[in-house]
Amino acid sequence: MSDAVVVVAHLKATEGNEAKVEKAFSDLAVTTHEEDGCERYALHKDVGDPSKFTFVEKWASMDALVVHGGQPGMSLFGDLIGEGALDADIQMSILTPVEAGDPSKGL
Repeated sequence: MSDAVVVVAHLKATEGNEAKVEKAFSDLAVTTHEEDGCERYALHKDVGDPSKFTFVEKWASMDALVVHGGQPGMSLFGDLIGEGALDADIQMSILTPVEAGDPSKGL
């Protein structure tokens, strides 16, 4: 069994701030990919609503996720909320992978 954790976070840019938020999130992904324990940090945009973004993350361990949460770049979310560019209602789930099917596709 793996110690990995998966995070799914849903966020919404406020009207008129979609491009600003997308750029900020894209920049954050670049630096996050260099962090120890980061196995996936993928940004997605909703097909029907360009203001909705989803991060799908996979971390080697809960410890790696905790360290990530303390990185300087993570203040970006509070900054964007403070500027009114990002809705404060961030929905986040922290999950444990369940082995099912082909491990290369199912974990």
